Amino acid sequence: DINIATLTRSDVMRFRLWQSKRIEVGAIIPYSANRELYTLGAMVKTVLKLKLGVETNIFSGVLFKEKKTKRRARQVSFSPEWIAEKIAAPEAMKTLNIDARDCWLAMINTGARPSELLALNEKTIHLDVAIPFISIEADDRQLKSVNSERQIPLAGVSLAALERHPAGFLRYGSVNSWSAVVRKYARAHGLMPTEEHVPYSLRHSFDDRLQNAGCPDSIRRELMGHAPDGTSYGEGVWLETAAQWIRKISI
Repeated sequence: DINIATLTRSDVMRFRLWQSKRIEVGAIIPYSANRELYTLGAMVKTVLKLKLGVETNIFSGVLFKEKKTKRRARQVSFSPEWIAEKIAAPEAMKTLNIDARDCWLAMINTGARPSELLALNEKTIHLDVAIPFISIEADDRQLKSVNSERQIPLAGVSLAALERHPAGFLRYGSVNSWSAVVRKYARAHGLMPTEEHVPYSLRHSFDDRLQNAGCPDSIRRELMGHAPDGTSYGEGVWLETAAQWIRKISI
């Protein structure tokens, strides 16, 4: 707990060392650590400049070297067969704690970000309706973008997972702790087809499955919480329409 005006290069390097240890144990990858370092640095520099009129470069040269690959780890996805046989199978994650397991299962047929799923509560999980759905809302927190606010119908293993947690996934208050647990468990139990795959890859799989099922781009982008391609009009996709597409690709 340090006053932002007194931050030094030593403080930054201690934070970088902490990130380095997280990379070593597999809790995060260099790309994720760099995003945190860059975001923190940009925030500190902006606040110091606008509030105190101070220029600082204490965050210069602190990013980690990333392994160059043809395809970024954050872009790979699981095949539908792998998801069904390895991740969603009844006995696949029986020794993983139920909150971590069901949050990951909830991602399969919703494509929601882990942070969005972990923020769900009894007000944003709607089960006793004709079409069960989750509502991604700001709810006293900052969404990634204005387009992130949306409703996603529930089906398959994702519906079953939310039915077991009608008040949300209460065990995890941090997406980093959830990700570290699931990543470690998945690697130890052969649930990752390659070293590039991470828990977040299920989100890309959802998008891939919708695309290959012929789902219109406008509906896919809305379900994923992405900005529309051009000006958007009206109320957007109806819940019934979205549910029809999700049922087509649900596992």
